[in-house]
Amino acid sequence: PMLTNSQINIAEELLKASVNVGPNPANDFVNVMFNDIEGDFTMTMTDVTGRVVSSEAVNVLGAVNHTLDISSLSAGVYMLNVTINGTVNTVRVSVK
Repeated sequence: PMLTNSQINIAEELLKASVNVGPNPANDFVNVMFNDIEGDFTMTMTDVTGRVVSSEAVNVLGAVNHTLDISSLSAGVYMLNVTINGTVNTVRVSVK
C-alpha cells in the first residue's frame, strides 16, 4: 500500500524528532543519536555535488548513539541522510 502524503509527513516528523546529530560543525566525528526508535537505518553522507563519501547501515533498538568517523573528510558542507523504510531525514553537517 502506498503511503499518503500526510502519512509520509508524519513519518518524516517522527524521524526528525527521533534523530539528533551533533556536534555541528564537526571535526573528526559526528554522533547520530537515535531516541526511542527502532529498525534498520542507512546513514549516507554526500558532498555538495551529491557524491557519496560515506555510507553505513545500523540496526537501532531503543536509544542508540552511533558515531560516524569523518576525520578523512575535507572541510566543507555535507548532507547526512538518515533513512528508514524509505523515509529520509537530511541533516546538513559542516566539517571544519
